[in-house]
Amino acid sequence: MEAEPAAIVTRSRAAILVVVIVGVSILTALGLGLGRPTGRPGDSPAASPTTATSSGAAGGPVTLATVAFEDSMYDSTLNHEPTGGANQAKVWYAADRWWSTMIEPKSHELRIARLDSALDRWVDTGVVVDDRLHVRAAVAWDGTRLAVATAGSKATESQALRFATYHLDAASLRFVIDPDYPIPLSTVGVTSPTLARDAMGILWLADVDGGRLVVRHTTGDDHRWSPDVAAHLAGADGTTRTASLIAGAGRILVAWNRANDPVLRLAEHRDGDADATWAIATTEVGGLANAPGDLSVVAVGASPEPRVLIAFETATDTSAAGTPLAPGALVVVRAADGSWSTAQLGRRKDHLRAPVLAIDAARNLVLAIAATADGRIVVKPASVDRLDFESGDGQALIAPAQAGSVSAPSTASGPVDLDSGIVVLAADDRAGHYVHGIIRVAPSDAASPSIGPSSRPDQAVPGAVLRVDSFDPWTVGTNPPTWVVSGESGGRGRAAIVAVPSNADRSLRLVSTSATGSVRSCTTFPPTATGVVTISSLVRLGRLGGSDATVASVRGPGGEAVSARVTRHGLLAYYRGALKITTVHGFRAGVWYRSTVVVHLATHTFDWTIAIPTGRSISTVRGIAWRDLAIPSVDTLCVQTPLGLGTSIVLDNVMVSR
Repeated sequence: MEAEPAAIVTRSRAAILVVVIVGVSILTALGLGLGRPTGRPGDSPAASPTTATSSGAAGGPVTLATVAFEDSMYDSTLNHEPTGGANQAKVWYAADRWWSTMIEPKSHELRIARLDSALDRWVDTGVVVDDRLHVRAAVAWDGTRLAVATAGSKATESQALRFATYHLDAASLRFVIDPDYPIPLSTVGVTSPTLARDAMGILWLADVDGGRLVVRHTTGDDHRWSPDVAAHLAGADGTTRTASLIAGAGRILVAWNRANDPVLRLAEHRDGDADATWAIATTEVGGLANAPGDLSVVAVGASPEPRVLIAFETATDTSAAGTPLAPGALVVVRAADGSWSTAQLGRRKDHLRAPVLAIDAARNLVLAIAATADGRIVVKPASVDRLDFESGDGQALIAPAQAGSVSAPSTASGPVDLDSGIVVLAADDRAGHYVHGIIRVAPSDAASPSIGPSSRPDQAVPGAVLRVDSFDPWTVGTNPPTWVVSGESGGRGRAAIVAVPSNADRSLRLVSTSATGSVRSCTTFPPTATGVVTISSLVRLGRLGGSDATVASVRGPGGEAVSARVTRHGLLAYYRGALKITTVHGFRAGVWYRSTVVVHLATHTFDWTIAIPTGRSISTVRGIAWRDLAIPSVDTLCVQTPLGLGTSIVLDNVMVSR
């Protein structure tokens, strides 16, 4: 019964693929694809060592091989360091493929991309995660559901925290947003949001809202969230600088530190315990107070307690002790017995920034991935049991193009596997493009670097689902926060979830509570200025009233493209430009209909079909000119009751796609 998503075809550019497989020799130039090497003239080979070794679980040395590629563009004036946040994963591994959230360069939307391993390039799947500017994503993949939180850091409504879940459609190889998402989780922007799902299926979220640590979790399903439980965490009462949250070993771990405070705090909540039950551990760390970045946290092992590793860049030391040899990046360890220790990841002279940790549990190996002051991404391995990182800034993973500067590395949270390769995504704000690197175990007969062309054919991107509302997860009597009610012409009213047609299959009912005027309810979807947008919904009128009822109003900035109506005499009507057209086709109150509107952005026209739920069409009109031809895009769907006390309109199974 649902309308099929419209296909979007994008043209990808031809590129040169530069592969660098590292053996035991010294790297003289690390390539970033798309037709040019990225090593800068004058780079010293000694500054970019090509091998890094560490003892694995069996005690033998592990030698890493790295390769890097230049990816799609983005506007860095609109989205600064989109991969930023050392505590946030932007990359995940599902269905034997790597995925990421990336900004689409034309629309500036944050979308889900899939890595084509044959061509070593990201393919835009067309699935929109967030249409707002200046927001970053944090993801958590549990093997079944992808949870995504997006937010900006400014205290404005436009950067407020949003949350949604997605499921993987294996046939189309794309993630599909679940019904009734996204939902708001804050009123203004927040910093450091991180997600993790515990072994009982409960999703946890930590963020910093105006300097206040916030920790909460889902209750019953992912649409419902608990109140903030951070008050139960000793030491969470001060101004929080940054926080990070992970799941593992049957517990949730929250690490945070307060502003101007050298104390690192770690809270542990065992799965199934009450919200108020937390174990708190602390340690004082030099260089933590006013550290410039987030905390990257991983956990290893389970019994009796996990071994917790926390990495961060230290604050600049301006005292006499702040020599170039002073610690510049650290990994703090809380051992299974509760003791604390510190390993030096780099010195001040190494200028390691935004370190991110990844664990290959099979090899008992930790990889520390960091940016450098000269715009590279490097990796440093060490044994989990013996954190002894080699001196220097590490093995080169990604080098910038001529005038670029790569920063803010991000990789998957949870365990990784060097045999299948670890993908690291980063951003080059100077050049305005993404880059990604892959880390593997170097083969014993590692080949010399090879440089050659790679054909990248055009690929069609499947249609993208922009919004789905089934209304089933919401409690009867509540109004979903994504549907906003407003009175029209002095009218008043409300929207609420109703058990129609059944308690298991719920709907949204908009009802007028005043004799004058009417009431409207609207929801938004990512702004779309090109292609075709299809909007499908089940709709039912309670009764006819003293004016038209609007069953589909598709709007854009400052105007209306589509106005599909039912007159007070029960006839279908619509606007062609400024002219209202009334048809001879009837629409009965109390009966469900399927309304499908197809909006053509290129021609500023629309099609509208009304059918009974079994599929038989009652009325179809095509090629109708928009009511307002001047609007540049569409981004809002509204319905409106007719005039009259108690008039209503009921919606179900709303889908917006393109």
